[in-house]
Amino acid sequence: MATRSAPRNYDEDSNILEHVPVPLQVAGAWAWRLLAVGVVSIALFTVLARLSALVVPIAIAVLIAAPLGSFVGWLARHGVSRGWAAAIALLSLIAFVLGLIAVASTTVIGGLDKLKQQASDGLHTLIHWLSSGPLHLSADQIQSYLDKAGQTLRDNSSGILARAMSVGSTVGLLTAGAILALFCLFFFLRDGRQIWLGMVQAFPPRARAQVDYAGVAAWETLALYSRTSLFVALVSATGIGLGAWILGLSLWVPIFIVVFLTSFIPLLGATFSGVVAVLVAVVEGGWVKAVIMVGIVLVVHLLVGNVLYPLLFGKAAAVHPIVILLAIGVGGIVGGALGALLGVPILMATRAFVEGLRRTGMGPTTEIRISGIGEA
Repeated sequence: MATRSAPRNYDEDSNILEHVPVPLQVAGAWAWRLLAVGVVSIALFTVLARLSALVVPIAIAVLIAAPLGSFVGWLARHGVSRGWAAAIALLSLIAFVLGLIAVASTTVIGGLDKLKQQASDGLHTLIHWLSSGPLHLSADQIQSYLDKAGQTLRDNSSGILARAMSVGSTVGLLTAGAILALFCLFFFLRDGRQIWLGMVQAFPPRARAQVDYAGVAAWETLALYSRTSLFVALVSATGIGLGAWILGLSLWVPIFIVVFLTSFIPLLGATFSGVVAVLVAVVEGGWVKAVIMVGIVLVVHLLVGNVLYPLLFGKAAAVHPIVILLAIGVGGIVGGALGALLGVPILMATRAFVEGLRRTGMGPTTEIRISGIGEA
C-alpha cells in the first residue's frame, strides 16, 4: 500500500529561488526597484511642482551664479572683498537687463506710429485681396465677419477680463520670484562655497570628498553651459539683428533683444525668435523681405546649431535632441516657461554629477577639496 510522502520543506532542502526561472528573477528584481524609483520620482516632482514659486527662482539664481562666479573671483583676487564683489556683479547684471529693456522700449515707442500705419496698410491690403482674390468676398460679407468678430469679443469680455487679471497675478508672482532670485544670487556669489560644504556635511564622512568632487564637476558644467549659451545667444542675435538692419527694418533692435533672450531656451527659443523676426518683416517690409528674413534665420540657426554649439560645448553637448526636448517638456510641466528654460541645464548638471560619482567611486576619504563651488 502506497504511503503519502511528507510535504517538502523548501527552506530546509533547497533555495526556493532555484525553482524560479532566472529571467523571471531578473525581471522581478528590476520591477520592484523601478517601482520604488518611480514612486520616489513622482513624489519629488509633486513637491517641486507645489514649491515651484520657490524652486524656480533658486534654480535661476544658481544658473546665473555659475558664470558670474568667475567675475566675482577675479574681483576678489584683485583686493575686492567677496561681499562687495558679489554686490558689484549683481548690480552690473541688473543694469544690463534694465538697459536692454530701456533700449527695446525706446525703439518700439519711437517706431510705433510707423508700425501702426504699416499694420493698417497691411489690413487694407488683406481686405482688398479678400474681395478681388480667389475668395471674391463682397464688402458686405467682410463687414459681416468683422461685426461677428467684434460681437464675439464683447460676449467674452468677462473671460478676457478674468484672463487679464490672471496675467496681473502672474506678473506679481514673477516680480516676487525675481526678488527672491536676486536675493539668493547675492549669497550664492558671496558664500557659495561655504553653502555647498555645509550641504556636503550631511553625507557620511567616507563619501564627502566624492560628493564634493561630483558637485564641483556639475558646477563647472553648469558654468560652461551658461557661458556658452550667453555667447551663442549673442551670436544668434547679432546675425539676425544685422540681417534685419540690412533689410531696413526699423525694429531691428527689438528683434536683436528678442532673439538674444529666447536663445537661452534650447530648440524652442530659436523657433519662436525666428517667427517673431519673420512676422515683423512681413508687417514692415512685405513678403519679399519676409522670405529673405526666413533665409537669414535659417542660415544663422544652422550655423549655430551645427557648428558653433558643438564646437564650444564639446562632449558636454553630447545629449540627444530627444533627451533635450523631454527635459524641456518636464521642466515646462513642473515650472512653466521658466521650468522649460531650466530643464536642459539641470539635466546636464545632473549628468555631470552622476559621472563625477562614477569616476571617483565611493571609497574612504579623509578630507574635502578646498576649491570648487563659489570660487573661480
